[in-house]
Amino acid sequence: MANDPVLLTLDCADLDPDRLHAISGDLARSLRAEGIGEATLHREEGAPGQKGDAVTIGTIVLTLIQTGGVAVTLLQVLKAYLARKSTLRFELARADGRKVSLETESFDNKQIESTRKLLAEFLKD
Repeated sequence: MANDPVLLTLDCADLDPDRLHAISGDLARSLRAEGIGEATLHREEGAPGQKGDAVTIGTIVLTLIQTGGVAVTLLQVLKAYLARKSTLRFELARADGRKVSLETESFDNKQIESTRKLLAEFLKD
């Protein structure tokens, strides 16, 4: 996977797009603050006639540093966001098409270690 970006998509049925966008921005800042790599809101080229790039609501582009603690730190940050809004759902997607989804049940005390292993496996080459 090297430095290929990972798309982290947030979804929550009971949040309006503006609130989901705000949470995505907060999460991107939190991920950068934790030093796990670059995290920016996903932008796509605007359609002909539109000005600028369109932001894909709820999607963050992650370019993670490749150290052993990335999966643990990523898990801790995501868990903190679930503590605020338990109905959030996260999906990570790699350029090669592999995906992993994380929901509230992935973050209970019984599941933390297996989720950490799942993330570590997903993030390695």
